[in-house]
Amino acid sequence: MSLELENKLEEGLAHCIGRRWPQAKACYEAALALDPDNKIAWNDLGNVHFAMGQSAAAVSAYQHAVQIDPSYEAAWGNLNSLHEFRKEEPESIECLKKLLTLPLLPTEAARYLHKLGLLLHKRSHIGVAFREFESAAQLVLGNADYDHSYLFGMLETCAHGHLDAHVQAMKSAFADTAYRAVPFPLLSAIDDPAWHLAVARRHLERLSHETPIELAPAVATIRSITKKRIRIAYLSPDWHSHPVPQQLLPVIELHDRNAFEVIGIATDTVADTRDFRKRIERGFDHFYALGHLSDAQIAAQLRAMNIHIVVDLALYTKDGRPHILANRPCKVQVAYLGYPATSGAPWMDYLVADDVTIPPAHEVFYSEKVLRVTGSFMPDSNERPVMQPAKDRAAALIQQGLPEDAFIFCAFNNVAKITP
Repeated sequence: MSLELENKLEEGLAHCIGRRWPQAKACYEAALALDPDNKIAWNDLGNVHFAMGQSAAAVSAYQHAVQIDPSYEAAWGNLNSLHEFRKEEPESIECLKKLLTLPLLPTEAARYLHKLGLLLHKRSHIGVAFREFESAAQLVLGNADYDHSYLFGMLETCAHGHLDAHVQAMKSAFADTAYRAVPFPLLSAIDDPAWHLAVARRHLERLSHETPIELAPAVATIRSITKKRIRIAYLSPDWHSHPVPQQLLPVIELHDRNAFEVIGIATDTVADTRDFRKRIERGFDHFYALGHLSDAQIAAQLRAMNIHIVVDLALYTKDGRPHILANRPCKVQVAYLGYPATSGAPWMDYLVADDVTIPPAHEVFYSEKVLRVTGSFMPDSNERPVMQPAKDRAAALIQQGLPEDAFIFCAFNNVAKITP
């Protein structure tokens, strides 16, 4: 490499550090004029285009780099990051597969395996994703994210052979305060309420570190509600064809509107115009889709509406946003239904449960005060059709390989919740 070329690359790097993108771009273009086959200049030019929002030019630059050197990990990694940013999943999968053919450090290989597993899982390739998660967890021991994905993969595929050993390894790793497991799959994997509380609190620390809790002024898009009724707001990212509203909606519709004003808050950004969503929205006195706002902004809206009771229906389930209530925007804050375990959050006042979900002796392991419902805490739709008995039940059982004269136990549930 000539001295002039080396100087141009160093000068471009200095401009990148200072975020002077046009100057950096000029330096790398000058470098490529001196050496059109310099993979470093092409890769760095791709980074500059990416930073400037010029995605197509960035893709072209990265592709030039890997054409010059097909084993150039940095350029493949940057190309994958760009596809991730643009939500181009098939292209990202191909990049990750290419990266995994290269000689990599174990930490990098595990990172790419985990990324690939997440994309494959999202596209419903559960078995293949599980193998990627397993490889990542075995390459780098004690990584909470890899351990979590491997655990959930075992549960989803009923690959229970190493389940107990893996859970015990996670418990051992938890002695390191930096180890922050995701609590949800652990509820299915192990019955240890003391550990569930500790994991929830550690997970909350991680969320607070990644997205610091902040206050936001009220955004004047929702008028303050002033009628003389108790105002209840239900927060969820799942106001769609999902088990939570499927179970809860008849209860929402049957609220006594003389005593209560009932408000639905969607905390996701999924556009849904289907009939069930329309019925959900009609079931509330007011329904607001606020997923485009930050946690702090949604909290400010709740405070402006003077909500008396807020119910978080998601917590640590997929797309849950537990930090919305972190600064106590409402007078009473309740967890219910979607995540039937402790939040570990000091701002959650109550958790609705029953004697099966939380045996009285276990209350010490819950940060919330437990509100007990007689019978089952879980609502159910009162609109299920009356099932007619099968005309030839014995034949139907035999056809399915089931004994004719036995009682059949069924669990119509996610297989991740069924362990040995």
